[in-house]
Amino acid sequence: MSEPSTVDLIVAECRDYYAIPGNEAGGNLHLMLDDGNMEDENLMFCLKQCAEAQDSVGVMLVAVIATLDEDERADLYHHYREYAGGVNGRAIVVPRGRF
Repeated sequence: MSEPSTVDLIVAECRDYYAIPGNEAGGNLHLMLDDGNMEDENLMFCLKQCAEAQDSVGVMLVAVIATLDEDERADLYHHYREYAGGVNGRAIVVPRGRF
């Protein structure tokens, strides 16, 4: 069995983040994780939100996601249904290459 990729590991961390009460819609990382805005300026906005809310898990996730390149960030968002659980149990189709 192959080792999980970096993105697979981050997907697992995102799933745990969504499980924190109050984070069902992405919490302080909603802009990134729910909406797919993975550009650096959006990561910095979310980092500020997390810091102000003393959201240490969110800070850690932003820091890790910031190390990903554009393709890896797109791949992470493509796994949205896996970490967010879908919307009302329905599958979500996320086009590749779109943030």
